[in-house]
Amino acid sequence: TDALPTAARRSFRETMRDPQFIALAVVFLVAVAAVFFFGQQLAPFVIAFIFAYFLDGGITRLRRWGMRRVWALVVVYVAFLAVYVAVLIGPLQRVLQRSIELAGSVNLDSADLLHLVETLMQPVNSLIPEGQRAPLVSFVIEQISAGLDYLIQGSVASLPQFTGWLIYLFLIPFLVFFFLKDKDSLIRGFVRML
Repeated sequence: TDALPTAARRSFRETMRDPQFIALAVVFLVAVAAVFFFGQQLAPFVIAFIFAYFLDGGITRLRRWGMRRVWALVVVYVAFLAVYVAVLIGPLQRVLQRSIELAGSVNLDSADLLHLVETLMQPVNSLIPEGQRAPLVSFVIEQISAGLDYLIQGSVASLPQFTGWLIYLFLIPFLVFFFLKDKDSLIRGFVRML
C-alpha cells in the first residue's frame, strides 16, 4: 500500500522536472491570466483566430487542387467577406433603420403629449371627478416624459457598447486576413517565443 504513494510522488517529481511540462504550464497560466484580465480586448483576436483556423482548411484544399497560395487566400477571403457582410451588415442595417424610424416617431412636444393623454383619458373621464382630472393629466404627462428621458439616457449609455461592436465589425475581417496571410511567420514567431 505504501508503494502507490511513492510511485505517485516519483512520477510527480519527474513531471515537475520536465522542461516541456513547465513551459506548457507557464504558457497555460499566462493564457488564463490574459483572458481573465484582458478578455474584452482579446476577444476580436480570438474570434479572428478561430475564423482564420477554419478558413485555412479552404486554402489548403485549393492549394491541393493546384492553385497558388496567394490566389487561394484571395478566393477564400472574398468568400468569407461576402458571408460576413451578409450575416452581420444586413441585420445591422435593419436595426439602424428601425432605430432612426423610432427616433423620428418619438418627436413629441408638450402640446402633442397633452393631446395624446387627453385622447387616451376620454373613456375614463366620466369616472374621474372634474377637479382631479388636471392633476391626473399632469401626473401622466410627467410619467411619460420621465419614461422618454429614461429611454434616451439608456440609448446614450449604450453608445460605447455600440461603438465597441462597430470596432469588432471592422477589426475582425482585417485580423482574419492578416492571420491567413502571415500564418507561417506567425507560427514561426510563436514557436521561437516558446
